[in-house]
Amino acid sequence: MIFFIIGCSNGMKSTIEHPTEENLDLSDQKHSAILQINEEIPNENIDVEQYSHYLTLKEMTEVYMIGTLYGKEEEMFGRIEDVVIDSFNRVYILDVSRQQIRVFNENGDYISTIGGRGEGPGEFQFASSMAIYGDELLIVNNGYRLEVYDISSKKIEFVETVQLEKRIHSICISGDQLYLHSFEPLSPDDMLENENYIQTIHAYSIPSYEHRFSFGQSYIHDDFAVIGRLTAGSLGCNDSSSTVIFTFDRMPVIHGYSSVDGELLWKNRIDGLNFHRIIETRVGDGRSNLSYRIPETNIVDMLSPSITIIDEYEIFQVIRTNLPELGVDRTVEVFTFQMNSSNGQALYIGNAIPELVTFSNNFIVSRDLLDGYTSIKIYKSDIGVISE
Repeated sequence: MIFFIIGCSNGMKSTIEHPTEENLDLSDQKHSAILQINEEIPNENIDVEQYSHYLTLKEMTEVYMIGTLYGKEEEMFGRIEDVVIDSFNRVYILDVSRQQIRVFNENGDYISTIGGRGEGPGEFQFASSMAIYGDELLIVNNGYRLEVYDISSKKIEFVETVQLEKRIHSICISGDQLYLHSFEPLSPDDMLENENYIQTIHAYSIPSYEHRFSFGQSYIHDDFAVIGRLTAGSLGCNDSSSTVIFTFDRMPVIHGYSSVDGELLWKNRIDGLNFHRIIETRVGDGRSNLSYRIPETNIVDMLSPSITIIDEYEIFQVIRTNLPELGVDRTVEVFTFQMNSSNGQALYIGNAIPELVTFSNNFIVSRDLLDGYTSIKIYKSDIGVISE
């Protein structure tokens, strides 16, 4: 178990080390599954017949790589944060350092650049994630705005800017609804009545972008700063199971919600991981001072967003890195789980697969933390499920 609480008193001060199991609310065990890295396959706790195929490298054929340290301007990236592929097999690469999206064809040839740093329509300041609506629209999360582009033809055209009240941290699309993750309340009234948490996922209709309903549980606390740091994470949508999947950045927890009404369907926890601890020190006037404590193992884990492979099946990964030390090279290890998004049942399938960013039209995209996310690799698979 990796969650614990430390309490002490020194005059008018108290200290809590987050996350705590109480504040995370894993008490409803009927919804919870506990997973571990290196758990043998098959896992006796789940129905393995539904996992007749596992994602492996055997049928992933590398087609090309995009990104270089030295070369043409359009081939050099600062930090690749997100990648999506449309129905024309065009590859959209979001570079958060340059705040622009570069578009390449299915052969890896550069086509055009979208956006760029600025405050005008179609320009970016806080672009961090993308989603594709059908074969029609590319929607870019740009902080408090959405930038929308028509991608239904070979010519990519800017459509509109949609202004929102809350800052968006990640997005995904299921059916005719756009789901936004935001954990920054506008006021204390945003806290749910008699509860110390806020709703963090908001459903909007497409293409009107009217708010429909909100759901999702933040980290439970009475301080917005603590809620924000512990509720950072990413969304994924699975159309086949009508599920919205939320993965926490700083906690080894994944939640599955119904995309229809926001009902919590299941919770997963991955034990044995290493995260920075958040140390909250409260002084007499109620103010909180926050600091970080590195893991004693000197190893830090990060949960990647889930990505749809086929039908209701998702992949999520644990990215494990060592903290820099004198004379010790940085290392990265990627642990991969395959999950049924309808019920949360998951299998650990090994550490041979690279960090994946997206799977679309039988193209698989990976990136490498060791190169600073400055390049991606494109793989091709000729079958829907990549089999052993």
